[in-house]
Amino acid sequence: MPVPGTNPSILGVVHFSGRPVVVVDLRLRLNLTAKNQGAQPQIVVVEAAGGHLAGFIADRVANVLRYRSRDLRHGVLHGAGRRRQLVDVDEVIRENDLIRLSSLNGS
Repeated sequence: MPVPGTNPSILGVVHFSGRPVVVVDLRLRLNLTAKNQGAQPQIVVVEAAGGHLAGFIADRVANVLRYRSRDLRHGVLHGAGRRRQLVDVDEVIRENDLIRLSSLNGS
């Protein structure tokens, strides 16, 4: 359900296994060019600070990567395949925002 009076990048709050998940449009949050969300957009749920859940809209999900800490340098993952820029969830949405938004949904 949408959360009135919030940043336009906050799409709403849903429940996953009985826990509130704040859903964020990462493109809007990072001021990137808006695009269609693809034919079958997915919500990627991650654990953020304090064990709170955040969900990010993804055009598609191809695979999950496992990596060694030595392959990560300055926020860029080096290794098999192409370089990948990683996003620090706790920088995209702060713990106090997750708490506030989750509680607005009656959670």
